[in-house]
Amino acid sequence: MMHILLMVILAWKWQRPNLLLCLCVGKELAESIIEAADGLGLNMDMCHGQAYDGASNMAGAINGCAKLIRDKYPKAVYQHCRSHCLNLAILKTTSTIPQISMII
Repeated sequence: MMHILLMVILAWKWQRPNLLLCLCVGKELAESIIEAADGLGLNMDMCHGQAYDGASNMAGAINGCAKLIRDKYPKAVYQHCRSHCLNLAILKTTSTIPQISMII
């Protein structure tokens, strides 16, 4: 349920023109997520998990978004997004089968 909640928060935030996704670093993303949660009236102290892809700006151990959020909200444990893992596995597996790679 929490991954859906964070996707909703991010979708809400992305509609704001001042957020340039391609230029965001972990700090900006973490601040945007926290600000969006506050704007929706959500209590981040109740956030018990977060899931993103493995990009360094999201999952980095020093300045990644997940680490910065966990510093402020210790219950918000990071886990690599299982949907993203599945997507990568399917793409890798089917990339050598032309009939399937044309569909995906």
